[in-house]
Amino acid sequence: MVNRRTFLKNMVLAATNASAVLAGGETVLADDPMALTDEHIKAAGRQRRLVVNYDALAQLFGYKPPGGKPDIESLKSHLLSLLDLPGNQIDSVGWCWSEGNEAPYPSKVLPTLLDHPIFKFVPEGLDIVRLCCDETRRRGIESFFSYRINGGDHDRGPAPKLPKKWENKDWLINWNPDPNGPPEYIAPYHLSAFWNFAAKGTRDYKVRALVEVAENYAFDGIEVDYARNSPVLQPGHQWENREALTDFMRSLRRALQEVAKKRGRPVILGARVPETIVGCHFDGIDVETWVRERMVDVLVLGCRAMEVDIASFRLLTDGTRIKIYLCTDFHHIPDGYNPGEARICRGIYSNWWHQRPDGVCTFNYTYSNQDWSMYREIGSPETLRFTDKIFAIQRRGGGHHPVLTPYPSDWSTPRLAYANTNMLGQLPVTLDPAARADNLLFLYVADGVSSAGARLKSLKLRVQLSRPAPIELRLNGGLLDTLKTDKEDSAPPMSPTWAEFSPPTKLFAIGQNLVSIRFTAPRAAGEEAVNVEKVEVHVEYM
Repeated sequence: MVNRRTFLKNMVLAATNASAVLAGGETVLADDPMALTDEHIKAAGRQRRLVVNYDALAQLFGYKPPGGKPDIESLKSHLLSLLDLPGNQIDSVGWCWSEGNEAPYPSKVLPTLLDHPIFKFVPEGLDIVRLCCDETRRRGIESFFSYRINGGDHDRGPAPKLPKKWENKDWLINWNPDPNGPPEYIAPYHLSAFWNFAAKGTRDYKVRALVEVAENYAFDGIEVDYARNSPVLQPGHQWENREALTDFMRSLRRALQEVAKKRGRPVILGARVPETIVGCHFDGIDVETWVRERMVDVLVLGCRAMEVDIASFRLLTDGTRIKIYLCTDFHHIPDGYNPGEARICRGIYSNWWHQRPDGVCTFNYTYSNQDWSMYREIGSPETLRFTDKIFAIQRRGGGHHPVLTPYPSDWSTPRLAYANTNMLGQLPVTLDPAARADNLLFLYVADGVSSAGARLKSLKLRVQLSRPAPIELRLNGGLLDTLKTDKEDSAPPMSPTWAEFSPPTKLFAIGQNLVSIRFTAPRAAGEEAVNVEKVEVHVEYM
C-alpha cells in the first residue's frame, strides 16, 4: 500500500513532468503530441502580409520552352517570375500541384503524373516541386505545400478511373440519394469519383500522402485545402460525420509533429475553409474543435468570397495564436465581379484589412497572362489608401458548375456543399411591390470618405436593377437625392438597369453601412417583379 506522503510526492512529480510552460506563456503537456515547441510557435507567428495560393501545375501546363527543348532557366522564369516582381508584398506561397490525386513528383503513395507530356519540357531528373519549394525559401519567402484534399481527376484531361479509388469503392462518396439504391460513384457535376473522409481508409491514405511530402521536401508547412473542392463527406450528412474529419486533422497534426521531430524543424499546419462558421458546419468542418485542440496554426477563410465573417472566427481563435487570412479567387471569380480589375480588388482587400486579419491571400492570381500589379498594393492598408475603389455587396452563387453552385438567375439552395457557393450572399433580392418594406442591405466601406477632404474626387452609389423602375434609396437612414440631368424635373438618370445616386460624404460610416431600397410608389397588379442585382460605391481620389 502506498502511504500518503509517497502518493503526494508521485503526484507532484507527475505534474512536473507532464507539463511545461513555453516562452509565450502557454502550458502544454510534455507527452502531448499536439504540444508545440517555441520554434514552432515562432514560425507559425511570422508575418504574412500577402499569401499566394499558386496553382503551379496549371501554370506548368502553359509552359513552352524556347526551341522546344528543356531549359532550366526558362522553366524557373516561367514558374517563379511572380516572386521576383519588383515591389511585391508576398511573404508566403502555398504551392498547389493541382488536384492532389496524382503526384507531379516521385511518390510511393500516389500515382505519378511524371509520364504526362508536359514533363518532356522539364530537364531530366529535375523535381519541379523541389525546385519551387527551395527557390521560394532561397528568396526569403515562406513555402507551403497546398493540397486540394479532394480534388478531381482531370489533370490528364477527361477524368480516368484511378485504380486506387476503384479498388476501394467503400472509400468513395455514394452520390445516389437513395440509400437502398445502387451506389453511384461519379459526381453529378464532374466526371470524377470523390473520396469520402468518413472512411478510415481514405483518411489514412491522405495522411500518408502528406507525410511523404513533409518528409521529402523542405516546405515550411502544409495547407489542407477544403475550400477549392468539396464535399469531403456524404452530402446531407456532413455535420453528423464531422468527427471523422476531425479525426483526420488530429491524425495529420500528430503525424506532422513526428516529422518535425525527425527533421529538426517545425511543420506548420494550415487549413483553407469556408468563410463563415455555419459554412464550415455545413461541410462537416468542426472548426471549434480544431481550434480548441490546436490542430491548426493557420486558417485561410474563403475561396470566391468578397465578404468574410472574420469576427466570428476571431472569437474562436482569441488567445490561441492561430492566424487568420482572408482569400478570394481571381479565376473562378465571385459572381458579377472580377478581382482582377484593380478597383474591385482594392475594394475587397481594403475591406478585409479594416477587419484586422493577420494577412490576406490570393487564389489563382498567378498565371503569366494576368496583370500582377495588385501584388504591390493589396498586402498593406497603407498602400491601398487613397486609391480608386469599388465597394460592392456579395452576390450568391455562380462561378462553377450549376449543379454544385447554382447561378443567381436560376437560384436554388445548394445541397452538396457550402464552399464556393457564396450561398449567404445578400443579392439578388426582390423589391416589395407594395413599396412598404425596404430591402435592408449591409454594405462594407473601409475608406473614411467623410474625412478624405480635398483628396476625394468623386463618390457615387450605384444600384443595378433587373429592369428599370423608380426607387428611393437611404444610406444609414438618410434619404438620397438622385443625380440630376440637365433638366431639373427629369426622371433619375438610368441606363436600362442602373440607378445612380450622389450621397453626402457625412452619411457614410467606416465599416458596415445600412442601405435601404424600395419603390417610390406601389406597383400595379401584375407588373413584373424587380430585383436588386448589385449595390456599389465608387470612390475616386485626386
